[in-house]
Amino acid sequence: MAVDTPAHLVIAGFTPLALETALYARFLGYSVTLLGTGRLCSEVQDGPGATKIQRHALTSLGCQAIAAQDGNVDPDEITQNIHTQANWWKQYLEPLAATDLLSDCFLSVDSIDSVQLVDQGGTAATATDADELCMLVFEIGYGLVPTANEEEAGLKKQILSADVLIDVQSENDLNAFDFSNALGVDVQTPTGVTPLMLAWIDDPVNVETQRQRLLTSVDDFYRLGPISLGRKDVSQDELDQDASRIGIEQVRDLFKIIGNRDSLDLYQPMI
Repeated sequence: MAVDTPAHLVIAGFTPLALETALYARFLGYSVTLLGTGRLCSEVQDGPGATKIQRHALTSLGCQAIAAQDGNVDPDEITQNIHTQANWWKQYLEPLAATDLLSDCFLSVDSIDSVQLVDQGGTAATATDADELCMLVFEIGYGLVPTANEEEAGLKKQILSADVLIDVQSENDLNAFDFSNALGVDVQTPTGVTPLMLAWIDDPVNVETQRQRLLTSVDDFYRLGPISLGRKDVSQDELDQDASRIGIEQVRDLFKIIGNRDSLDLYQPMI
């Protein structure tokens, strides 16, 4: 469903793909909250630092944002100097999170506990009510991170409202909240989105699963992040490369849908 700026997008997850999704949204003028638990990009920070990364792990948009923040940085040099997971974090992900576009978007919470669709008057609704209500918003319940001054802050529930909800949590996060189950997402994908809008629709890695990963039966609720688990016919390097590429292509195609503009593409080819 087309959503105009300055609508509020809540992006759940502190993953690299969540950062890229938030950055794309901010460039387009959307209000963004990055909602998550734990440390930012913890799988990257805690992973083997010497592991090589794929070229799709960096985007032209991210390099431009970092360069704009620091006038001494050439965006082309960023791509040339980052080859491992360790310097991906230190030279790309960490500085990207610190840019003016993203630094005020983060909401670190103790837990994500609930989500429901409500109408503007605050009445709970179901996904099947979408055609009967003029405007639905998501209300996400979460617990605050306990502090030294508020020992029970984590038990105090808060509510965050969103016009669009995008789930970009890691599949490896055992504490991830199951938005799909809570919202009653149907296994069937909605009509009205043509394959021409989705460049990655022809990807050989579990095509239909990838399509259903992005599109859901609940208007304005999306899931990003490829599902490549279980494939035995390709190497781990190929799976990693597919994962990075599909994730970025999902970001681009998501905003074609949200913005209702088939030609929308903020990414430039990487050198």
